Amino acid sequence: MRLATTTILAKCSSQFVLVAALAAPVAALAQAPTITTVISTATRAGNNIVISGTNLGTVTAVTLNGLTMPIQSYGTLGTSVTAKVPYEASSGKVRVTNPSGTALFGTPVGVNRMSSSFSFPQKTSTATPLVTISNAAGGYSTPTVTDLNQDGVLDLVVGNGNGTITLYPQAAAKAVTFGTGTLLTASTAAAPTTFTTIDVSSYAKPTFADIDGNGLLDMLVGENYGTVKRYEQTAAKASTFIDRGVLIANPYGAISGTATNNGMYARPGVADLDNDGLIDILVGAYDGKIHHYEQTAANGSTFAATTPASLQVGTTDIVMNTISKPLIMDLDGNGLLDMLIGSSSGTLAHYEQAASNSFAFVASSPAALATSGSTTIGTAQTGNYYSAPALTDLDQDGYLDLIVGGNSTNNNTAGTGSIQRFQQSAQTVTTGPLPVQLTSFGGQAASLGNQLSWATATELNSASFVIERSADGASFGSVGSVAAAGTSTTARSYQYLDAAAPAGASYYRLRQVDQDGTVAYSPVVVLTRPAAGTLTAAKPLAFPAPFLDVLSVTLPGAEGPQPATVALLTLDGRTVYSRSLALSAAPQALAELPTLAPGLYLLRTTTAVGTTTQRITRQ
Repeated sequence: MRLATTTILAKCSSQFVLVAALAAPVAALAQAPTITTVISTATRAGNNIVISGTNLGTVTAVTLNGLTMPIQSYGTLGTSVTAKVPYEASSGKVRVTNPSGTALFGTPVGVNRMSSSFSFPQKTSTATPLVTISNAAGGYSTPTVTDLNQDGVLDLVVGNGNGTITLYPQAAAKAVTFGTGTLLTASTAAAPTTFTTIDVSSYAKPTFADIDGNGLLDMLVGENYGTVKRYEQTAAKASTFIDRGVLIANPYGAISGTATNNGMYARPGVADLDNDGLIDILVGAYDGKIHHYEQTAANGSTFAATTPASLQVGTTDIVMNTISKPLIMDLDGNGLLDMLIGSSSGTLAHYEQAASNSFAFVASSPAALATSGSTTIGTAQTGNYYSAPALTDLDQDGYLDLIVGGNSTNNNTAGTGSIQRFQQSAQTVTTGPLPVQLTSFGGQAASLGNQLSWATATELNSASFVIERSADGASFGSVGSVAAAGTSTTARSYQYLDAAAPAGASYYRLRQVDQDGTVAYSPVVVLTRPAAGTLTAAKPLAFPAPFLDVLSVTLPGAEGPQPATVALLTLDGRTVYSRSLALSAAPQALAELPTLAPGLYLLRTTTAVGTTTQRITRQ
């Protein structure tokens, strides 16, 4: 059975939804950013996350697992920035960059999926494709999807067999149709006044990233001779580019005469495989291998070949039949990146990371994506040869859209290069319990150990929560368990004190066990316990965040009840709730909480050791 980190599993669906808590440190000007809070969170693709810290008011770029996140808004005093999780995003670390520097948040952010299915029924046909490529552009189409002007309407960008690149705008937000294509243009001048059609000679294969963190998208284009060229937006939200030259050279060098150029037909893919905050670029080529390059420094424009130079299964290079075209994304939301590889045969081979943050891969099941049942994508009935995959969510329904380009013939003759659309199936197994909905998961290092707290909105047939701890975020072991509610339609709160937690950083996750033995995992949270003698008094913790009708407060690690005053204030300082109570390590729901308008509030808790303030969101 495949286990999903977040949403739907093959047998049982255990949906985890976490939302970032907010903090408001004092901002500083003209300094590098810091990130203090994106509490290990899981969220839907397409949702916003709020990153709190300092010097965030001038942030130019936010990335998640190497993928650019569109910035939505900035908080006051430079203490927060809100960014949108792209539909094609995978779980990973968040990086923010401003003109003075960059910061990487150590705890990965989880991205939920509506379905973990690897079945993608075909939604278009040869007669009525998603986009019809003109004869002048030639076959061998390679699509990618972005939003160049950040207006919420997606852009389908297609590399053509003749070396040009065409932009097709989505007919409207959430539409599954596209408008008339226009050729992309670029200039070679730093201050451009004249633009010409981008033409990389032949077999243009584009993908998008912001490799230098300046807020301008870079279009990375593989081409016939095996190099990857870089084009950068002339300005934010522009659809014109500046030619920045060759980013990655053909690993085989220039080959002349009759010798086979194994580096030809480069197709780049972008991710952060090892979650170190440095972008990995995977380049497919004529030799069928997946060549691997990694940034030499954060936000740098220099990439170096890794060792080994190609992705492997075990110690053996992954090799397709010819002309590999890789795409990296976590399809099923289990925290391990999936790699889809198009090739001359037209099928989409499927590999998965051997372990979290690994450069190694394993052959996955299914070995190739299918339309349904056993009908493989890329057969004569379903798609083109020389398949080139892209993934997004066109209609924003939570199910991935697989966009596949290619060529209609397999005899090295340019045919038509029309784009086909496939859509991820809903979870195919309908039996088994309904989701356990986790609304919060967090913790705090306290005098007696690491205090973990979590809450659920609903449960059905849940048996227990097993608390697992890791020293490195990769290898986990059980440290305890808490009985679950079984079946519940009301909010439930849980806690666990890990009294044996060592000093330093500890990674925690929950293993939710259903009554039939099926399991699912939460995202990971990191708690840092100071060395003995340096611990400070426990701070109150409120959850869930956000809350709806029930808000609970706990004092993690408290040895007994402590008098406290809890007040809920609007952002302009108006008190809307106040209550004196005795806080302890046991979560306590605030009594007689009034009906509040949705929005941000300040929860101010005063105990004998001082006053703390936590931002909280009412849904």
